[in-house]
Formats: sequence, C-alpha cells, structure tokens
Amino acid sequence: MIDGSFTELTQYIRHLEELRAEAIAATLNMPLGTGEGKRAAKEELDGDQKKKKKAKSTSQGVKALEKVNTRGMKDMRSFFTKKAAKVKA
Repeated sequence: MIDGSFTELTQYIRHLEELRAEAIAATLNMPLGTGEGKRAAKEELDGDQKKKKKAKSTSQGVKALEKVNTRGMKDMRSFFTKKAAKVKA
C-alpha cells in the first residue's frame, strides 16, 4: 500500500460486492410464506373470554377519575343550560 497501489482495496471491494450479491440472491430465492421472523397470529378468544376482556377494558383515565373527589363541583349539565334573559328596568 505504500507504493500507491490500490490492489488490496479493490480486491476487498470486489469481495464485498460478491457477498452483497449472494445475500440478495438468498433473499430472492427464499420462498414466500415461510414465516421466518414473523410473529405468530393471536389466538381467537371464546365468547366468554371476549366478554371478560370487554368488562376489564376500562381505561386508566376512567379509573383515575373514579377516585376524584367531586364534592362541591358544579354538575356538567349546568354549563349547557340556557341562561335566563336579563330584564331591562
């Protein structure tokens, strides 16, 4: 390499190109549907299991709001009622 020759570098690059071509050929020759590297599909649940799962599916926000002290707060419906008209005197 001291003499300015790039023969070792070009040989290395050719070797890398050969490896890359082999990898591409290997992926193209792999049959579809082998399923390698894919996750298994989730199993279907019975009717009873679906009902149980639905019953437990309350969100964390709903659970947190159940613990909130609402004493002294206005009812939400009070914000959406029509206000009484003001009478001019």
